[in-house]
Amino acid sequence: MSKGFPFRVGTRAAMKQLPRLRVSGNLHGAIVGGGAGAGIDNGRDPSLPLSVSITASRTTGASPLAVFFEVVIEGTSAPARTFHHCGVHWDYGDPSSGTWAYGNSFLNSRDEDYAPMGSHVFEGAGPYTVTVTVTAPDGETAQDTVEITPTAEDTAYAGALTICLSNDADFTGTPIGAINTTLSSMSNATFQTGYNAGIRRFLFKADDTFTITDFIALGYGISAGPVHIGRFGTGADPIITSASSNPVFNLSSDTASLGAVTEVSNDIRIVDLDIRNTSTGDCIKNWGWHQKSTILRCNLRASNGSAVWFSYDQGEQQTSPLIDRNYYLFMHDCVADDSVASTAMGNFAINGRYISLKGNYKDGNSNENHGVRLYFVQDALL
Repeated sequence: MSKGFPFRVGTRAAMKQLPRLRVSGNLHGAIVGGGAGAGIDNGRDPSLPLSVSITASRTTGASPLAVFFEVVIEGTSAPARTFHHCGVHWDYGDPSSGTWAYGNSFLNSRDEDYAPMGSHVFEGAGPYTVTVTVTAPDGETAQDTVEITPTAEDTAYAGALTICLSNDADFTGTPIGAINTTLSSMSNATFQTGYNAGIRRFLFKADDTFTITDFIALGYGISAGPVHIGRFGTGADPIITSASSNPVFNLSSDTASLGAVTEVSNDIRIVDLDIRNTSTGDCIKNWGWHQKSTILRCNLRASNGSAVWFSYDQGEQQTSPLIDRNYYLFMHDCVADDSVASTAMGNFAINGRYISLKGNYKDGNSNENHGVRLYFVQDALL
């Protein structure tokens, strides 16, 4: 079993801890990982050199850059069971990333993982050297490295690529050259006007409250990304609130069959926001196809819906083709607070491949049906 327990569910009074898992297929995979020498001591073939190689989902892109890692191990007599008898350790080369706020006090660094797969969100400009170390049952080790080079946010979204939104015309701390706009409410039409004009980073002022009159669509049509939704200034995270049956943020609403892909939310980042839906809608929803979605340090409050719903319609969410359409979802350091909910359906409802849920806190009540609900998930770190 992998070391470290970064994901908790339950109430603050009585929390249960879930280990980091590798989920394979339709939730029927083995729990794997472990420290050096962990597993079954029957897979090493001394006649074969032990070698490893890293595959990264991407090596460049705008910060915060979320990356999923896999390792290929050669030099065992039972390659299909390699991860059952080899220890795998990931060092992301990012010691300043600190420790998980919610997790076990033992090996709770964000900068490492003990699992066959790894994931990390790089928030600086880098470069970062990621190292994987594999230890065979006989003690032999092998390493591989890969360099990750994010682009700093203010460089990636320079000048008019960024718009800053404030309730009171106070734009202290905005990036140089950003567009400044005063408002306290926003419709999807307003948002789309900015997006269609080329804006790719939307920053809400700290301590302010913004009312969404319907929803914000992030992925109607084929969205190229990256699109960054975040904050500027000092103070508490801005509150983004809605009293609608629609989600506050809707990443895609493709209702077509599994054949055509007409809408893909691609490389959307939602960071440092307090998102609230006081009606029956969700906080963040993806009803179609998603690729490379990142939700980082968000407080999610859904009165009668889900904090995060990444799935397809009920009739097709169990079908395997979804895995090829929905991939790379990172949700780290988020708090799902439905303590006031009456009929919350499921705080984290997730479908797809390459899923990373780390450091999240689940604060619920006795009325909810699910804490974490996974629909046909393959290759996940929880």
